[in-house]
Amino acid sequence: MKKQIFLTVFVVFALIISLSLSGYAGKTTLRVMWWGSQTRHERTQQVIKLFEEKYPDIDVKPEFTSWSGYWDKIDVQIAGGNMPDIVQHVRKYVTEYVNNDVLLDLTPYVESGELNVKDVPKVLRETERIKGVLAGIPLGVNAAGFIYDSELLAKAGIKEIDPNWTWEDYFKICKTVKEKLGIFASDTLAAMETAVGFMVFLRQHDLELYNEDGTGLGYDDDNLYVEFVGMDMKGIEDGLFLPPSIRQEVTKKVESSGVCTQKAALNSNHWSNQLAALSNSAGKQLAITTYPKGKDQVQEGLFIKPSQMWAVNKKTDKVDAVLKFLNFWFNDIEAAKILGTERGIPVSTAVKEALKPTLSGNDKVVFEYLDLAAEHSSPLGPPQPAPHKEIVAIFSEVLYKALYKVETLEEAAAEFRAKATELLENQ
Repeated sequence: MKKQIFLTVFVVFALIISLSLSGYAGKTTLRVMWWGSQTRHERTQQVIKLFEEKYPDIDVKPEFTSWSGYWDKIDVQIAGGNMPDIVQHVRKYVTEYVNNDVLLDLTPYVESGELNVKDVPKVLRETERIKGVLAGIPLGVNAAGFIYDSELLAKAGIKEIDPNWTWEDYFKICKTVKEKLGIFASDTLAAMETAVGFMVFLRQHDLELYNEDGTGLGYDDDNLYVEFVGMDMKGIEDGLFLPPSIRQEVTKKVESSGVCTQKAALNSNHWSNQLAALSNSAGKQLAITTYPKGKDQVQEGLFIKPSQMWAVNKKTDKVDAVLKFLNFWFNDIEAAKILGTERGIPVSTAVKEALKPTLSGNDKVVFEYLDLAAEHSSPLGPPQPAPHKEIVAIFSEVLYKALYKVETLEEAAAEFRAKATELLENQ
């Protein structure tokens, strides 16, 4: 009798284990990696939870970090054959990864309809096509801008900023903030460490950072570099911008921005999709406007671009699960409501229209800003060449040599040109 009971218990236990294991074995684990602020991490994980509820056979393993160190981490993973199935990527760096043949070409999946992006305008989808390879699908569109604390400006007697303001107007505002409030006016001159401000400045002169085929710099006159970085140096000397020692720390993380800590009234280092993270950190609704215009500019320097993209590991063996995740991300209205504009304005026209009536706070401000930015922008140029990541690092390194007065502005301009040219000619 005891033997019979033991055998019955054993069979039941074995059956339970068998069923558990078969259920576990039938579950697909999908690794998804991104960078961002705490706001982005929280919203993305909420969407992942929603996705897993809809697809209980897929277990998403999130991997996230800040911008600092993200690309080093992903490069190490690629070298070790351990790249996640889906990674957040950017247009300015993607050429290098296409050249290294590590990203899945999404073209056949879009053409077959397995990847449902029919509501994403073709002009947006094609921004991520590099050398014939559709390297990713944009997560949103955004524009650089000057994010500012309107309450602080009001205390200084400054009304909302006119989008037609010039660099001269910008310095006048900065001086007023310094005089009236005794704080720094702005973190930096204009997204200095990432060279985005310099790109806008060049575009105002109808020039680009790179030539059309990406084999050289797109400007010949180093006086433009001297003029632009010189404005930054003058602002630091006058106490308008954060000094380089402090700046090197606060520009590494969104939440450390001077506009979040009341150390500065304006911030030029971030994009429209980062307004939510900045406002959350500041504990108040911040405002955003366009970059200052050149006094005699030839064209608008500002541009609208895809914010980030989802790119796929070419070696993934979980394409079906990847496509389910991407289709959910781009087309699910509830997911879109959670994400808001944190990664930019949604690229799906259907999703965008569904969101409009529900907008408030940061999302409403960003939607309105993109309409404003479109009026003050010129067309987006070609994708950055493969060495862009290294060239931006050089730009930042040389910039600080100038700001710390280790080199003159002319020497810094020459060093940046020499090092960038070498990379571009030998790619």
